[in-house]
Amino acid sequence: MQEIEIALLSDIIQRGGDEALTLLSEDDFADAVNKEIFATLQRMWLDGKPISLASLKAERPEIQIHRILDAEQITTADKGEIESLVETIHNMSSLRKLNAIAAFIKSNASASKDAKQIK
Repeated sequence: MQEIEIALLSDIIQRGGDEALTLLSEDDFADAVNKEIFATLQRMWLDGKPISLASLKAERPEIQIHRILDAEQITTADKGEIESLVETIHNMSSLRKLNAIAAFIKSNASASKDAKQIK
């Protein structure tokens, strides 16, 4: 999953921004560093700032961009490929959220059974 996130972030940076920044939220990313990078890129895009590795590093010097540097050398995507990456990340995010809900329901169901047995 992390590789898909990095590929999308790399492609967005190579394109100098992309509408993908408006189609996803940072919560769609599983990796904490990728969330931070996406949130920064999204803010920069919405503020009309240029998007590049240099501008990302200038905006947030503490962000770890080494993974994107490695990915950027091998990743070049067209609009259709970016849309596919966005869809994949969105679907994986939805599955993570559904799994979290299922786990919550399961834990509450177990707690309810335990409470009934106490009576």
